[in-house]
Amino acid sequence: MVRSASDSPATALLMKCVGEGAIGCVVIGAGTNKVLACVMRGQIVACERSDDAQRVLHHLATHQTLSAHRLEILRSCIDQGRPLLPLLVKNPEVPHEVLEDILFSVFLENLTAFVGSVDIPVFRTLPTVFTDNLQVGYDANALVEQCCADWDQANGMHINAPWIDAPTLTDNEVTIFEDDEPTLASDAPFDTTEEWDDDQETEVFRIGEELSQYMDDDDDPDTETQIIRIRKPIDSTVLRQDDLAAFGDFDRDRSAFARSEYKKTHHKDRVEVSPTHSTPTSHDQYQTPGLSDSQVLSKISVASDVLHEVGRVFDNSLGPNAGTVLLQRILDRSPRRFATLFHSVVLPSTCRLPAERLSTNLKTLPPKEQRLYLNQALIDLIERSLSIARQELPPHALDKLRNEVIGYRHRLGR
Repeated sequence: MVRSASDSPATALLMKCVGEGAIGCVVIGAGTNKVLACVMRGQIVACERSDDAQRVLHHLATHQTLSAHRLEILRSCIDQGRPLLPLLVKNPEVPHEVLEDILFSVFLENLTAFVGSVDIPVFRTLPTVFTDNLQVGYDANALVEQCCADWDQANGMHINAPWIDAPTLTDNEVTIFEDDEPTLASDAPFDTTEEWDDDQETEVFRIGEELSQYMDDDDDPDTETQIIRIRKPIDSTVLRQDDLAAFGDFDRDRSAFARSEYKKTHHKDRVEVSPTHSTPTSHDQYQTPGLSDSQVLSKISVASDVLHEVGRVFDNSLGPNAGTVLLQRILDRSPRRFATLFHSVVLPSTCRLPAERLSTNLKTLPPKEQRLYLNQALIDLIERSLSIARQELPPHALDKLRNEVIGYRHRLGR
């Protein structure tokens, strides 16, 4: 389940500052990824990023307001550290109406990225707000609501959405083809310009003859048959050799972050997986002794205790409900191979995993696959949560969390 941008920590803190009539800026991210949303007396008056000037020039190029030569001159001015807006205001070639529309578009883009961020926001009080791109006269609630809706729509493609992987075709006529086993959107390549491999196994689909009944004879009497080659999807169910590291079950008398602060002993137990001569199937590679209901609940309880402590420390350090929001984000972004276990799982305010829901989801798998699958999924969730905690929590809160969760791998068992 993908969470809405309206539930993000950045949106919550921004609307809290708007409601209190605060003056200052809410900051998320750092460096080139930093976004500042400025508030003043119940209004959101600005939202800025470090690359605003470059994106203003991009909009000007899209509107074809300035020539390429003029744009290059402005880019050189930006590189020299000169502010862009005074140069545009004084330029007679840029109509004020066009400039206002572009500045508002950049403001909306920044605010949409702000409300959709999963970073921890920080509010900084200011005596007043000074910025080049001030936007006033808008209803803050309606503005944030629209930006959240835009983010949710842009972020709405599900990772399991079908994705057709085939050479690009351009034609004036309608082209229809089908792929019975499409690849997944999450597996789709970012670079679609790669050369076609003639040795790769393909399926041949002939089209054109079927479309003749929908075409007028005068349009194209000599319709030729087109051949489209669609690649066989990669079998994502086969476990690669580098994934066998997950079969190693390690237990250290250490902290949650693998530092030897507490004991000197170091125990290591490893499940050795011998390679087979035949090609293993996904079922073969996951087969282990089954789990009883009590064992399943015990493992889920260990993970719930860790998440509860992480959420509690986040709430104490960053504000109410911060832990629930962050851990739900982490849960929603679990690796695709664990989607079966975490399907429709929603964390309550206590940040404890709903054992009944997870147990029901786990039972959809073959019994001999459940043990390793559950262990891998829970350890992945715990370690990603602790990694975020290490990045975001202050040192004293982090030390307290370490003492609470130490030994979770031993308690989780095999």
